[in-house]
Amino acid sequence: RVLTCLSKPNIDVRYLKVPDLRNLRSIRRGKVTRELTSVMVEMLNCGKEQKLPLMPSVREMVVKQDALLGRRVTLATNHLSPKKSDLRLESIGEKVKAILDQAKQEVCARSTSKTLFETLFKASSIDSRLAELEKRGERLARHGVLDDNGKEEMRSLEVEIEQTRKAKEHCHTSDLVKYFVDLVATEDIAAIHEFDRQLSRWKSSLCSPLLRKRTELHSKLEETIRLRDEGKTAEREAEVAKIQGDIKRNAEELEHFDISIDDVWSELMSLSSKNIEVSGIQITLLEKECKVKPTVVYGVFQQCVLSGHPMQLLRGHPLYMASDFLSAVLGRIQEQGSRKLFVVSVIGMQSSAKSSLLNYLFGCKFATRTGGCTK
Repeated sequence: RVLTCLSKPNIDVRYLKVPDLRNLRSIRRGKVTRELTSVMVEMLNCGKEQKLPLMPSVREMVVKQDALLGRRVTLATNHLSPKKSDLRLESIGEKVKAILDQAKQEVCARSTSKTLFETLFKASSIDSRLAELEKRGERLARHGVLDDNGKEEMRSLEVEIEQTRKAKEHCHTSDLVKYFVDLVATEDIAAIHEFDRQLSRWKSSLCSPLLRKRTELHSKLEETIRLRDEGKTAEREAEVAKIQGDIKRNAEELEHFDISIDDVWSELMSLSSKNIEVSGIQITLLEKECKVKPTVVYGVFQQCVLSGHPMQLLRGHPLYMASDFLSAVLGRIQEQGSRKLFVVSVIGMQSSAKSSLLNYLFGCKFATRTGGCTK
């Protein structure tokens, strides 16, 4: 009865009554609420020592409430895998913060112009660079290469493209991505969502002061421009130039820390799309670096999509996507026969090809030209 009821999303667990838990072997994965915890405590009213095979987050909630009632509970975890039994959601925040702080220190200590994104997501950075180079090659081929300078540029571009592709075969995975893969291997969606929350929390702690500073700089710029236009002095002109420089540096800092779980998923997509040869066997870069099969990642990504978690599909400049990865996931969803409604959002600046993309994906007939043309 318990398993059947908990698998239904619309059941109000406050009205679920079961005499005891002696015959309860496991609880299906789902959203655990305080009401559900209260019901579990009520189930122990018989006062006997029970064995509760529960998920880690549920066990802790039950123990806390049960301790207040002076009852004794023995928690059985034999049915759980070691990774799941050892997993503690509260430790995810500490681990994510430690990894990101270490990466930030390493980037600041280097004299190179390598960004935090390039440090954490090496394969994605290479893919972005490769897409940019291939786009340049397409433009050269489209306009025709006639003179010697053009031919030399094309040869140089082909060499750089080949070197970039080889660089991806030897790139190593960052600690952040490896930790995320460990969470993915547990197939615990609650842990994935907690990772997302802690990653956003770390980013917010750095970006919030920068956003406030940006607002102050823009207000100061407007006031300085007003005073400059009134007085038209060289001193005001220099001050405007200084503030504009501060705004540019502020924007660069914001972009430096603008990382999200979408970037982590993108890295896994990139790693799973590259095949390499190891001891005469073809495996993906994901298997070599993270010791996990792409099918496991497909399954967890599928669960996140079905649970309504937003996912970014297109990224970079020029835009590119992990088509093989997405085809595999969407194929699994189609085989499952899901009839859920999925929402595709296309967001971008004016004249950034939003309408063209929608026309291509869905056969729409939105107007496409330079300037604002779609409302």
